[in-house]
Amino acid sequence: MSDREESPSGSERESEAAGARGLESETRAYRVEGRGQGVGFRWWTRRAAAELGLSGSVQNSPDGSVEILAVGSRSALADLEDALSVGPVSARVDDVVRIAADELPSGADVVVRFP
Repeated sequence: MSDREESPSGSERESEAAGARGLESETRAYRVEGRGQGVGFRWWTRRAAAELGLSGSVQNSPDGSVEILAVGSRSALADLEDALSVGPVSARVDDVVRIAADELPSGADVVVRFP
């Protein structure tokens, strides 16, 4: 038996490189406060997230905010967070708050899922 270490396989090297570039998948949840309901915010978010290669869902909350659960690379999630802070033209975004995924209410009337 040899004392030398085995070199990582190709997929292990790719995984390490992806992690270094922020491509490891993670989950983030956001609450967008302001005027986001009745202005197409969910559909706008679905399109923006899909363009970034994210998956997840977006829903209206009873308190008037819009809540997003997104899964993807750190860099794509950061880009989504930046986009959420602006929102669609007809929206008014007062704040984007990162929340724990388990804080999202279940049973929303309309949940829009994205790829």
